[in-house]
Amino acid sequence: MVTVSAMMVAALTAGATAIGKEFASASVKDGYAKLKALLAKRSAALGVLIDTVEEDPASEPEQAVLAKQLDRADLSEDGEVLEALQSLAKAVEDLRDSAAGAGAVIDFDTVSIAGSVDLKDISAQGGVFRAKSAEIGGDFRAEGITQKK
Repeated sequence: MVTVSAMMVAALTAGATAIGKEFASASVKDGYAKLKALLAKRSAALGVLIDTVEEDPASEPEQAVLAKQLDRADLSEDGEVLEALQSLAKAVEDLRDSAAGAGAVIDFDTVSIAGSVDLKDISAQGGVFRAKSAEIGGDFRAEGITQKK
């Protein structure tokens, strides 16, 4: 069974990731800001922990600490927080369903590969491979790539 705390961490992590990668919709930005503000209002410690997760949304240790604090705060019956959570979760889901929200499957800022790159049988909603700067010493082969609508 998924707890309310786990849902909050997932929604906050997804929102922070979308905002950090600059593909968040206005509804994700607004939903994230509202939930974050409500949680920080309930507990200053939660606000600090959310800031920490925001700095590195993929960090599982930070997510675990936030989840633990959310469990302690026991906000599972706080209607205002639950409404904000539901709003953010829906905005994130809508973003995932839209082509604008789809990032590359393989996403690098800078990549340098001495050998070859083979991409095969990938189905993606957005891009498959993205790099601002790429240096590949061998061949770059891609086959069986399909883009979902």
